[in-house]
Amino acid sequence: MPQPNQAGDFENYFVSGKQRLNRNNVDAKVNWNRNERHQLWFRLTASMDRSGARRFRPRSSRRRMHRATAASATAHARADRGHRAHLHRLTDLLIDGTFGWTRFGQDVHPPDLGTNFGLDVLGIPGTNGPDPRESGMPAMFISGYSDLGNPRRLESRSSATTSPTPSTRTRAG
Repeated sequence: MPQPNQAGDFENYFVSGKQRLNRNNVDAKVNWNRNERHQLWFRLTASMDRSGARRFRPRSSRRRMHRATAASATAHARADRGHRAHLHRLTDLLIDGTFGWTRFGQDVHPPDLGTNFGLDVLGIPGTNGPDPRESGMPAMFISGYSDLGNPRRLESRSSATTSPTPSTRTRAG
């Protein structure tokens, strides 16, 4: 185990690392003045992100933990958005409306995904299973000491799609 580098008997080890965030955005917008009383615009956006947060994790041998190293979790996210809007002016009435569409998806992997640390290294039966989502260092809570392992599994996959469509009419005058 690493030697303490902070004062006190509990939570006395601190390590920091760099966080990676790579983002690629693509945007396109078109304005169209159909005539002097009617305007339309269209916009498309695609955003692709890849990030990784570094955190402390004990490095192990078969029999004991002997050094500390930083491990990196990775996350991939993509968001696509499309919008259409118009503004139509009649003699004494303004009509505007928008249509929006958003699709979002993400995929997050913890740094120890696929490593059966609890079963293979520590030799604790029942801590890891055959599914990769059951891998990693198991959470250990010992009263009076800092938590060990991964108290929360980070792996997740999610997606969502939304399509809001507001419209307004305003009487001028």
